[in-house]
Amino acid sequence: MRQNSPALRVAELALEASGADVATAGETPNPQLSLNSASIDYRNGIGAGAPWDKHADSILRIDQQLERGGKRVLRQKAA
Repeated sequence: MRQNSPALRVAELALEASGADVATAGETPNPQLSLNSASIDYRNGIGAGAPWDKHADSILRIDQQLERGGKRVLRQKAA
């Protein structure tokens, strides 16, 4: 009965999926990397040539979200 019952197979798959949800809820958020360019000199900074010859202010930034208040535990309990 255990091998051939569709209802039991659906229940087993739901149990496996809920375990994956709990594992995913316990992960920390990924850091984000961004690159921004500002203050571009339109007379000398645009056109052909190597990128290091351009006149622009560039900002390379890494953001990491910090969780407070036990949010990870709450997510795991909700999952």
